[in-house]
Order: sequence, then C-alpha cells, then structure tokens
Amino acid sequence: MSKVNPLYIALLLVIFLGFSLFKLSHAKEELHSAQEEISSVEEMAVKLSALKKTYGDDKRNKQSFSKLVKTLQSKGVKVDLKESRTLSTLSIMEIELKELDFFVNKLLNASYVIKTFKIEKANEKQARMHLEIQW
Repeated sequence: MSKVNPLYIALLLVIFLGFSLFKLSHAKEELHSAQEEISSVEEMAVKLSALKKTYGDDKRNKQSFSKLVKTLQSKGVKVDLKESRTLSTLSIMEIELKELDFFVNKLLNASYVIKTFKIEKANEKQARMHLEIQW
C-alpha cells in the first residue's frame, strides 16, 4: 500500500476551507437580502394597516359625511342627498362660494372615496356642485 502525502491532505483541507468560506459569505449575503425584504414588507404592512384603518371604517366615514352635510343644511343650503348602501350622491344647485370653499376643504381633508366631483360656476357669487362618494 502506498502512503498518501500529508501535503495533499493539507491542500485538500485548505480547498475545503476556502469553499466553505465562500459558501458562508454567499449565505450571509442571501440572509441580508432576505432581512431587507422582510423589513420592507413589514413597512408596507404598517402602511396598509393605517390605510385600512382610515378608509375601511365605512360607518365612521358615513357619520362624518352626514355631519358635514348637516353643517351645509344648517347654513341654509338646499342639498339633494341620495344614499344607497354603496354610494352617496350629493347635488347642490346653489351654494355661496365661501360655503363651497369650506365644504370642499372639509371634504378633501377627510378620508372619502370620491367617485365623481363636479363644480360649475353659476354666477359671480354662487356655484353648483355634484358629488358621488363610494362606500
């Protein structure tokens, strides 16, 4: 039987060690990219949760919209409001521009899903408005 040279064994161990270190560094890179992906998914989940909390509560949104419409009605504006389960339609034939500005600011600062929003100028001091909000 012939003897195996110890240098061959040492060379084989060095090659195996180098290969293992190469695989380890590659696995570390994959782990790092997976951790970055997980953190981005977590951030997106937080954002989606906040959006769902804001836009998903139809009952609260309907209540705040009806309060906003009642505010208009208390100012003497004739409002034609038609409500269904999934859609609310608001039509105003004559509204003062200051009241319209107030209403639009409140409307756009809230979290409604606006399907249709039309404003037409009736004269110098008044306008017409048509609005559809989807629930």
